[in-house]
Amino acid sequence: MQSDQAGNQGSKYRPYILQALSRFGYPLPVELMEAIISIESGGVPGLVNPKSGATGLGQVMPVVVRDYNKATGEQITMQDLRGQDQQSISDQISISVWVAGRFWRSAYNYLVRRRDTVPIDELTKIADLFYVAGPGATKKKLEKVSVPTFEQLEKAFPKWNAFRHVHRLLKRIPENTQWQLASISEWLHGPGIVNKLQRDPKLAGLIGVFALLAGSYLFFRR
Repeated sequence: MQSDQAGNQGSKYRPYILQALSRFGYPLPVELMEAIISIESGGVPGLVNPKSGATGLGQVMPVVVRDYNKATGEQITMQDLRGQDQQSISDQISISVWVAGRFWRSAYNYLVRRRDTVPIDELTKIADLFYVAGPGATKKKLEKVSVPTFEQLEKAFPKWNAFRHVHRLLKRIPENTQWQLASISEWLHGPGIVNKLQRDPKLAGLIGVFALLAGSYLFFRR
């Protein structure tokens, strides 16, 4: 992937992102969340979209905050996400990281039901569509293509604005980003796939810089 010429405005929040990734046990690269924050808010904490009401660095909606509170036992409000102090920034990033991880799981669970293999780059694109357009809207479109891939979606729905978000995301993820495929596999699917990865040199050879992932990484059905 090539870095966006505009830069990544989410990089200054790296300590907060790393803390949230560790808290929720997500083995996703910090650069992914930096890119999402950069696209969603330009790195401006407390930002509010006057049309949709999306709020904060990750531009989350009230339903996300509600689900986050239910899952974590916290009592964060939309107003809490509109500040620029450290606590508000921490809350904004925690919720953004949490929901991104939820969408990754949801996207994987959907794709693995329809495919024998789920390439990591394909999963990244579909998970981002879940983030920007919502799982429901994305699944409805995926159901209308014979093979659930980003390329097929673009051909079937060329005017869907959500595609722009994915392309912008890919441009903002640095080429030297390290994707911990074994850890991501275990997180999404369980330890069995990690053992297979270690034994099979063909699969192990797929680990490398994300920009060079042209092959497919095998995820076994449950």
